[in-house]
Amino acid sequence: RLRRIVRRSSSLAGLPPLTAEQEDVQVATMVLQKALPTVTQCDLSQPRFETKGGHFDNKVVVSISVESGVEVRYTVERGGEGSKSRCEPHARSPLYRKPFVLDEPGVYVVRAATFRTDGAIQHRSLMTSETFVVRPGASGKFLRNLPSQMVQGVINIAGGTERLIASGLESMRSAIATASNATQSAVNLHIRKKKGGDTMEVGFSVEVEHGRDAQDLTSRLTDPSLVKDIAKVLSMDSACVSVEAKAKPLEEVLLSLGWTFPVSRVGGVARQARVDYLDGSCLVYSEERLLETIDYRGPQSIHGERVSSAQGWSAGHGPSAAVVHSGDVMSATGGNHGLQVRLSRLPQEATDCIFTLSAYHSRDLSKFISPSMTIFDADCPEHVLSTYSVVDAGSAS
Repeated sequence: RLRRIVRRSSSLAGLPPLTAEQEDVQVATMVLQKALPTVTQCDLSQPRFETKGGHFDNKVVVSISVESGVEVRYTVERGGEGSKSRCEPHARSPLYRKPFVLDEPGVYVVRAATFRTDGAIQHRSLMTSETFVVRPGASGKFLRNLPSQMVQGVINIAGGTERLIASGLESMRSAIATASNATQSAVNLHIRKKKGGDTMEVGFSVEVEHGRDAQDLTSRLTDPSLVKDIAKVLSMDSACVSVEAKAKPLEEVLLSLGWTFPVSRVGGVARQARVDYLDGSCLVYSEERLLETIDYRGPQSIHGERVSSAQGWSAGHGPSAAVVHSGDVMSATGGNHGLQVRLSRLPQEATDCIFTLSAYHSRDLSKFISPSMTIFDADCPEHVLSTYSVVDAGSAS
């Protein structure tokens, strides 16, 4: 197997065929690298959370104490201790450098451990964790500032299996985040099917924050050092890995809303309540001035009903519309719909898009079962830009 990898690597690099002796040398080198001992010793002190777990309104700033001469690696898991997954920190987890903010409503478990490497010996501590519950504020939830651009690309892996790549996906995400100087939450990875032969593809996209040079970030992601890091994660030769990337403006986002009809309880028994509808609306603002309101009827400027004080701009209709509401798609137990926002067609004066949720009958949003709202890049649906749970709204009407 190693000989095949050596021959394939030489061929991909455009080199002439190796002699048997040259193959022996390269195979021996690969075997030696894999044979180098890595001993883990659990002999370091646990990191200390300066921010203790608890309930927080709107946001919490998480601070961890770091001793001199060691690194603290951490993971953030949303969903609480009862979730099925358990993200343990390891040597390739995000490096704690400064306090970070959790500002989306939900339950978060932050786990941390201390690491130090001495040659072939890796010292670490036991894991410690804190649970943070972030509650929404009374005036709504700021979802996020959307990135101005995205860097999309593909990692080509010759000779890799889907199982091998899947096992190294989180480490690859960490490597890309480090190379682009971005948070792991700003990086999306998805395995693609084979495009022919024995080559696998891993598609990726990285959010470009406002003020950052997208071309500089693209150069970082196509630098040979990232190829080496990914090859190391997969225990493969660097010649088997290549990375392509390009920057593009974030031109269109989609908001997807799905829900199940509310239920009522009679004598402790859950019974389906009356058919009800959740509706997502988009309000486009220029600072404090409302420009347009789009709901299931379409833009207010088009359907003519004065449902708000919006004036001064029209979202339009048809193929040229800036904001499009899909209308409800109903099933026997619930429904879903989407809002398509073409950012490049919003007026220059537009500063904010506010999404509202309303129920047709119910005065309590928490009665709806498993409602979900997701905003993602229309050009790369796998890349979720923001999520919101209607459960976070409590019993708001």
